[in-house]
Amino acid sequence: MTETNTVRVWSKSIPSRLHPERDEDLAWSAANGLAHAVIDGMGSARRRTPTGEIGGEHAARMIGQVLDARLQNLPANLTVPAARELLTAVVREAGERVFREVNASGQIPPEEIPPGKTAGDVLAAAVMTAAILCEGGRRAVISQNGDTRGYLYSNHELLLLTEDQDAVGSDLEQQVLTPDQAYTVEETIDNFDGRDLGAMDPLVRRYYAQRFLVFGQLGDALPVPAPALTVIQLRPHDLLLLTSDGVHDNLTRREIADGLQLIDPAAALVDRADARSTERALPDAADLTQPYNYRAHQDDITAIVIKIDWV
Repeated sequence: MTETNTVRVWSKSIPSRLHPERDEDLAWSAANGLAHAVIDGMGSARRRTPTGEIGGEHAARMIGQVLDARLQNLPANLTVPAARELLTAVVREAGERVFREVNASGQIPPEEIPPGKTAGDVLAAAVMTAAILCEGGRRAVISQNGDTRGYLYSNHELLLLTEDQDAVGSDLEQQVLTPDQAYTVEETIDNFDGRDLGAMDPLVRRYYAQRFLVFGQLGDALPVPAPALTVIQLRPHDLLLLTSDGVHDNLTRREIADGLQLIDPAAALVDRADARSTERALPDAADLTQPYNYRAHQDDITAIVIKIDWV
């Protein structure tokens, strides 16, 4: 008897409260449910063109166009090697197109650069975590560029599948940190409840302050950074979660796991992260009894949750 699988997807993305008129994130899913991506547009400044500003959302949309062209109609029996090769090619094509078409191959007209900024400041880019379901949904290949994330929620445990390309990752690569130190820093930050920053180990506190430094982004330079690839085995009732940092910067690991148990897990995570982002991020010096949370961070917020079952 031949097994078939069903794929259920929950998805939600909202803009930062700092710029409610635009969402620089993009939640992308193929119509057949076999490929997904969370893309987080980025840029320290915005170009001023005759037709309007250009920023991170344009990089995210361009990458979405490449995903539409390359990943919309994948076969259910796609092999892991084929998925790895495809994701590597898609990342390269997407980064090259953003660099050429959004960023004019780096040749930015001076009149489009805001005062006090350089041409490099206005290059739009994006980070992305993408996933392809392979072998009838039994396995998945995850690609990673930057600090969007992929998680596996299995048997009530939340496992981080990706490694942020951030200050911790850079110092690990440069052997400034040992693997054990990097693991401790990342685990402490992900589980920090946002209350007593002073109780945090000084080493961890230093990296917590640098958590928004990111590398591996797509579109602001050539050659395009190759993605980090992860292959996982999926079991019945597993959930695959893709998030932008608006989710995992605002929520602890435990809060993310709790949200995944609700009826619409993507909406639960995004709404809870949005609520956290409205909290006061620093103590009120005039009234220390007022609530605050150091995790609170205004950002675009996106989550995709994928569930694969077999019948």
